[in-house]
Amino acid sequence: MATFPIARKRFNYQWLPKMFEIRSLLTHRANNCFWLLDLLLLIAGIRSELTSHWPAECLIRYFANCLFICQYIAGILRLIHALDHEEDGSFLIVCEILIVISLSFACMKVFAINCLRGSLHTLRNFIIGTRVNSGDESFDEFQQLKFFRSARFMMLIVFGLIASDTVLFMIPNRYADVILGLPPQLYMIGKPASSVVNFLLVTFSALGFFPKYLSNVTYIGILLIGMHSKLTSLVHRYRLMLNHPVSSPNQYFEWMSCEVEMVSIQQLEYWNHLRILKNIIGKTFFFVHYFAIFSIGTSGYAIHNVGFNTLSAISLASTLIFLLEYYLLCLWIDKLQDVADSLGSTISELCTKMPYSREYHSKYFGLRASLMITWINTQHAFSMDCMGLFKISTSSFTSLIDTAYTMLMFLTNVCKTEQ
Repeated sequence: MATFPIARKRFNYQWLPKMFEIRSLLTHRANNCFWLLDLLLLIAGIRSELTSHWPAECLIRYFANCLFICQYIAGILRLIHALDHEEDGSFLIVCEILIVISLSFACMKVFAINCLRGSLHTLRNFIIGTRVNSGDESFDEFQQLKFFRSARFMMLIVFGLIASDTVLFMIPNRYADVILGLPPQLYMIGKPASSVVNFLLVTFSALGFFPKYLSNVTYIGILLIGMHSKLTSLVHRYRLMLNHPVSSPNQYFEWMSCEVEMVSIQQLEYWNHLRILKNIIGKTFFFVHYFAIFSIGTSGYAIHNVGFNTLSAISLASTLIFLLEYYLLCLWIDKLQDVADSLGSTISELCTKMPYSREYHSKYFGLRASLMITWINTQHAFSMDCMGLFKISTSSFTSLIDTAYTMLMFLTNVCKTEQ
């Protein structure tokens, strides 16, 4: 009986501090969203500056990458087997093609993060920093806190999606065993080993795929929310300039000259970082768009053929994740454009309401010219496109649904023709 108090003390000594540390990380208002982002990258097998100091970092990263490689090899073998056996039907072939392409896109997204590591790190430091501010410390702190809370909430949703899909995959299902399980070519390893490997492949399918697939869009989403917060601070700075009292023309134009010079420097720095983000989004959205068309159409086709069961629920959840990824990117970009429109209207109002003084005629027109140039540049600086193919907005999401529906009807007609 004396062993229980000893074990209890040992548990309290070893684990309670760690539990309190995890709780503080999940509730603290500081850079917690980036801590959660680095955790997601680690689960995806991507090394980051923060997680590189963790004791089990290498073990977790190697496990994630080995799991993904095993899933990829198994998917290719299942696809080869499905193509060689026509009696399995076109449904199995479509599902295996979708799995292999999904894994390929997840691999490409991880590769993109590694290639764009420097640009992403630059944007991350810019968002955390205070070089772009409104001049009102309380407002800037509120915007920063709002950004961290929004980003943290998004990260918790991502972890919730991964956890829910992992739980669903734990429910036994014969369709899941056929589509996600051990390839028939490897049945030679024996029944006990086959059962264990099949269980691991099916159970950890979501854990191996979704962190890699969602890491890219999650990173970009956090950066977009952060750039939205910085732009809001710039809009607030212009509003403070707009509402500044005019005590005397001399003081007003001296103060306004300093403010316009300072805000121009900050806005130029913001635009330089925005160009980096636009380049990243343009390249990323190209893959997101065309993969979403294929995955949504084929997932709907699979659900239509299998009927309602556990695998259908998993396919539906995966489809919703793909739709949510696409829609959120469009929504974040539209929200950034809305703040840019607000910035343009505030600059326009400032030009209109600036008091004129004959004594400071040159300063008056110089400030108006600077503000009007900024206004004109603002109107064209925030539109984002998918590598020049189309403009990214919520209207493109509607076009995606129409295209995906057309593809679903095409696959359904192909199936009917084969039957």
